[in-house]
Amino acid sequence: MPHTRPIFTPPVVLRWGFVLVGITAVSLILIIASGQLDPQPIGTATASLTPGVQPIPTQSKTVQWLALPDPGHVFTVRGTAVFTETADIRGGLRLGTSTQAFDVLISPSGYAAIRAGAAELFPYQPWPHVRADENEIWVDVQEQVITVRVNREWLWSGTVTFPLSQIGLVAESFITMPTSIDWQTVTLYQPTAQN
Repeated sequence: MPHTRPIFTPPVVLRWGFVLVGITAVSLILIIASGQLDPQPIGTATASLTPGVQPIPTQSKTVQWLALPDPGHVFTVRGTAVFTETADIRGGLRLGTSTQAFDVLISPSGYAAIRAGAAELFPYQPWPHVRADENEIWVDVQEQVITVRVNREWLWSGTVTFPLSQIGLVAESFITMPTSIDWQTVTLYQPTAQN
C-alpha cells in the first residue's frame, strides 16, 4: 500500500481566528453602513427654517439674516442648499453679527472657503466633498471652538473669539447675470439646558 501524506488541516485555533476576523469585519461594515459612527449634532433640533431661494444679483454679495433664536455659546447649525447654476458663485452660512462674521462658503465648482472677518481661515480652494448640486454645511460651536463639515466630512476646526449670536445666509456672485441658491433647510440644534 502506497504511503499517502495527510492533507494539511489548519489547527482549530487558526480556523476559529479566521471566523472571528470575518464576523468582526462584517459587523464593522454593518455599523458603518448604518450611520452609527456618523457625527451627531450638539443637542436636539430647537428651530428649523426653509429659507427657499436666495437671489444673488449680478456680481454682488448678499447677506440674509435668519429669524432664528440666539443660539447661545454651544450649538450646531446645519444648512442644506442646492445650487441652481454651475456658475462662479459662492454660498454658505454666516454666523456672527453685522460687524463681525464667520462665513463658511462653498461653490458648485467644488471649492470651499472659511473666513472670520477679513482673515482667511481656510483659503478658497478645491474640496473634494463639495458637490455641484445639493450640499450640507454643518457648523458645531462649543464656546469659541468651531468645527465645520461639508456633506458630513470634516473641513476645519479652530477658534473664533467674537460672538456668534446670529445665523444667516451669505452669497457672492462673480458672473454677469443674476443667479440664486435654493436653501432647503437651516436647522439649529441646542443642548437641552439651553432651550
